[in-house]
Amino acid sequence: REEAQAALDAGDYEEVLSLVAEQPEDLQADEALAALLREATGLLTIENSRQAIIDAGDQERIQLPADESFLTETKALYVKRADMGPCFGTERVPYLKSGLPGMPFAYEGTPVTVIAEENGLSCILYRDIENELHAAWIESDFLTEEDPSFRLTIGEDKAGRLIPGAVETHRSYIGFLGSGQNYLVLDEPVENCLGFTLTYQVVDENTDYWMCIFGTRRIYVYDGENWIDAGTFDCSGQGTWKVDVRLEEPVDIYAVGTLAEVPEPDTFYFRQGLSDLLIAE
Repeated sequence: REEAQAALDAGDYEEVLSLVAEQPEDLQADEALAALLREATGLLTIENSRQAIIDAGDQERIQLPADESFLTETKALYVKRADMGPCFGTERVPYLKSGLPGMPFAYEGTPVTVIAEENGLSCILYRDIENELHAAWIESDFLTEEDPSFRLTIGEDKAGRLIPGAVETHRSYIGFLGSGQNYLVLDEPVENCLGFTLTYQVVDENTDYWMCIFGTRRIYVYDGENWIDAGTFDCSGQGTWKVDVRLEEPVDIYAVGTLAEVPEPDTFYFRQGLSDLLIAE
């Protein structure tokens, strides 16, 4: 207990966790030691949250949370469905209508990690329309525990190793297979992939004739040589679609794209992202 207290006083929170883990279970249950563990865990979470803002490169773009505003236990939430549009505005400071230019929009269905709360706003870590990680302030009422996205599955489920979380990608800015629609390029190709989750959302219709832009979307994966058809889903209207794609066999994936099989496929603007890889073992 004395060693753990000394490590806590020195700010070595990981050492506290390590020391407690080395103790027998009956000693770990000691209330004084358990209190040290809770304090060290909370302080480590705060330290990691500060570092996460720095890792996102936004430590000088937003007002950092006050020390007492950081959460000792972060929250995993989602951006709510946006009735008045596809996304919500964000703030650089923990105040509404600050007049400052906002941070990148937070799109509905986007997973967020809440690291602090202040003045009715939450400081979140999230990915923007380009799948880049950011920190920003957003009204806490715009967040929810339940994912508002429409969930679909393509293909038969397969056994494999699931790697949860976002996949680092960037937009191609050029079309593929003769279309004007861009696709996602993986920052690092994934070998022996059996599946993934595709997030897809129309964010700007650019037309009043919605019947010409909503409908079938065909998903393709690029294996370094060819675009492989991975199946279709029905994007029947506004909202965020999360499609669990299961491939027939393991594929090395370099890129993923969607083609809209509708009368005006190049009219609208959309976002897409990848997460939750399933790898063959």
